[in-house]
Amino acid sequence: MKSKILTILLYILLTVIWCGVLFASVVFILSNTVIERFGNGILKAVFVLVYLCAVILPIILRKKIKTNYIMPSVLIGSTIAAIIINGAIYSTADNYMSTYSRQKWDNNEELRFYMIDDLERQYDFIGKDEQEIIDLLGSPSNISEHSGKRFEYYIGDDYIDPYTYDIIFKDGIVIRTGIVQH
Repeated sequence: MKSKILTILLYILLTVIWCGVLFASVVFILSNTVIERFGNGILKAVFVLVYLCAVILPIILRKKIKTNYIMPSVLIGSTIAAIIINGAIYSTADNYMSTYSRQKWDNNEELRFYMIDDLERQYDFIGKDEQEIIDLLGSPSNISEHSGKRFEYYIGDDYIDPYTYDIIFKDGIVIRTGIVQH
């Protein structure tokens, strides 16, 4: 009798942990901007599919498994496998998005925000002239003439306001760059 109660408590504990991990993972998936913006949300669908497999696999295998102690292992194993698979996919996508290339810059305006660090690492803009900047980034979204010339490149939206990557010139030479939320 005592071992039956312990087995039931073990199942309850493992189920709570398993549901908690899946819930936390789903919240991460739904709230992560990298996942949202990559490939028009294709990562969201992939992640949800992998986690659905983690949920469905133990249900499918429950009749084939005869002992009480293997099922918790299948629950934990399928969840860990889903986390590892999704972590690898996320890491690959994040690495792809954060690496600057002119082709990605031109074709993925919503992902430009993630490329800025790599862009600044590859190219030191300070001291470059206007034409060099246009050759690297294309035509700016906006050009303003407040205190010196300013090229503004749209790099993405927040909840309401857009972000721009601003390049400020003095006498035709870059003196400062930065991300600005409007």
